[in-house]
Amino acid sequence: MEELLEAGLIDAEQARTHPARHIITRSVGMRPAPAVDLWVLAQIPGERFLLCSDGLTSELDDEQIAAVLAGHSDPGEAASALVQAVLDTDARDNVTVVVVDVLSADDGAGIALGSSARGETP
Repeated sequence: MEELLEAGLIDAEQARTHPARHIITRSVGMRPAPAVDLWVLAQIPGERFLLCSDGLTSELDDEQIAAVLAGHSDPGEAASALVQAVLDTDARDNVTVVVVDVLSADDGAGIALGSSARGETP
C-alpha cells in the first residue's frame, strides 16, 4: 500500500481497507534480492520510534496509536499497552510492537527499548 500511496494512486483512508493491502512486494529471502530502503538519520534525544506489524496498524488508527504512545513514558510499557489495545479489539491478526526511545546525554546516551508481541492469531 505504501507504494500506491507514494505514487498518489490511493489515499491513506483507502489504504486501510484496500483489498490488496496484505500483498508483500519485497521480503527477506526473495530471489532476486529486493531493493532495500535505507535512511541514515541523526538521532535526536527525545525521539521515539515505533516498529510494528500490520497487526497493530490494521486494528488501531494513527490517533489511537499516538495516544497510547503519549500515555507511557517507558518504551516497554508503551509496547505492552499497544499490544493490549489491539487485544481489546476483535483482533484478526498477530501483533508485534517495538518502541525505541532515543535518550539524552543526561540519561546516559543511547536508546531504551521495549517490545511486546502476541504470536497466535485469535
